[in-house]
Amino acid sequence: MKKLYSLILFLSITVATYAQNNIIGINPTIWNTGDGSTYVDSYVDIVNTGNTTIDVSVERKTETLTSGHESNFCWGVQCYPPFISLSPSPEPIVSGATNSSFKGQLNPHGILGLSRVTYCFFDQANQQDSVCFEFFYDITLGISENNAVANYLSSPSPNPANSMAAFSYRITNPKGEIKMVITNLLGKKIQEVKLNAPVKNFILNTSNLQQGIYLCSLVNGDQTIRTVKLTVNR
Repeated sequence: MKKLYSLILFLSITVATYAQNNIIGINPTIWNTGDGSTYVDSYVDIVNTGNTTIDVSVERKTETLTSGHESNFCWGVQCYPPFISLSPSPEPIVSGATNSSFKGQLNPHGILGLSRVTYCFFDQANQQDSVCFEFFYDITLGISENNAVANYLSSPSPNPANSMAAFSYRITNPKGEIKMVITNLLGKKIQEVKLNAPVKNFILNTSNLQQGIYLCSLVNGDQTIRTVKLTVNR
């Protein structure tokens, strides 16, 4: 009986982990730059891939802001101030439709620095049906390289991913070939992507990866800058 219970529990967890989401996000602007003189905006299109209309809300989940920066967002026809993190009114999205009304704004108030904010979109009737994106606001445009933000690799968005994951990265001092190396948890190399610029947003095609957890490492020459975890879920 104990073994049967364990099997049922394992299957339940597996089904919950790999449940199909109807909400997906496309065309995210993960890395956004500005000089501090005005608002910096980020965008993502939210798609309902299901068979029925769903009511979608957005929540600002986390934010790591440079001191003096403020974040707010717009969803539908309403925009919300920094002290509101959850949209009071959901947006209905019919089956197969795309909603392009989201705008994540950062007000830098003239202050240089890097801020990041995570927004999650979810079905009000089923909050497990959700997708999250981490947006970066790089308010360093126009300053010298010595003062620029250090080497960086963003977390993948969305994560878990289905057919794609968006990354942003920065290499302040290229020392050779820049690449993204994808390995499984056992350290076996699965894929390698050559990157042709020291600062870039790029999309990783995950449709050829099996469901599971992968490690994505940004490599500059023979130096690994950062490794982030990516989950592929279909």
